[in-house]
Amino acid sequence: MTVGWTPLKLPPGVIVEFAGSAAAATAARNDLLLHSGLAAIGILLLLGIVLRHRNNLLLVLLNLPFAVVGGVFAVLIFVGREVSLGTLVGFVTVYGITLRNAIMLMSHYQHLVAAEGQPWGWETALRGATRPRGVGNRTMPPPAADPAK
Repeated sequence: MTVGWTPLKLPPGVIVEFAGSAAAATAARNDLLLHSGLAAIGILLLLGIVLRHRNNLLLVLLNLPFAVVGGVFAVLIFVGREVSLGTLVGFVTVYGITLRNAIMLMSHYQHLVAAEGQPWGWETALRGATRPRGVGNRTMPPPAADPAK
């Protein structure tokens, strides 16, 4: 017994096309990749405008691979090998915080060079990195005043 396709007689201009969830998923993935690429280009352009120098932009972007490595280690140690939607949200969050902190630090370096007249070098980098209020402390609001006093 042989199983096969029976030829269909279709009117002119009519075609048969097989589609389903796989085709929809492929289209959605392609749209997501396109829009992610456009967003990345837009972010790079805006960062380039804000940081004003290509070297400063490269220093900020140099921090991003470290965020990925830290996220991968955290997944392997705490979660195991299963990656869920929450894990991906965590990756995006860590990436965003890393980028924000790098931008704030580079902005402080630029302030030291432009406003305070410091030469761009190792001493300025150390001074900028050891300022009294660190970049990480800006994620928490200041403590509220004690109403009893």
